[in-house]
Amino acid sequence: MTIFRDRLRAELSRYQHDDDFTFRVRSRSLKRLAFEVAQSVGYSASQANTYAAACMLAGIEEDGRSSLIDRIVRKLGVYAQGIDPVTLERRLRAINAEVYREMMAE
Repeated sequence: MTIFRDRLRAELSRYQHDDDFTFRVRSRSLKRLAFEVAQSVGYSASQANTYAAACMLAGIEEDGRSSLIDRIVRKLGVYAQGIDPVTLERRLRAINAEVYREMMAE
């Protein structure tokens, strides 16, 4: 019985760690994308950081990618004509891969 409980505890711990890691990668990626976009349309560093933090929180609350991309396009689309959802999705995937590698190296 103890062996089974130990295995169960280990599995649950692994899933919890994986979920936590995925959440941290996702939140950092969303924030980095929002920061890059804000800087590309001319926000100062402090304005871009504030905007990125707000977008990250909204992306987490609204369940991520598509809602954040829609929010960025709605909010900044007027200022940045070259920003479209497909480009943002590609950039978010690239950022996600970068953040994953960075966090694995930590």
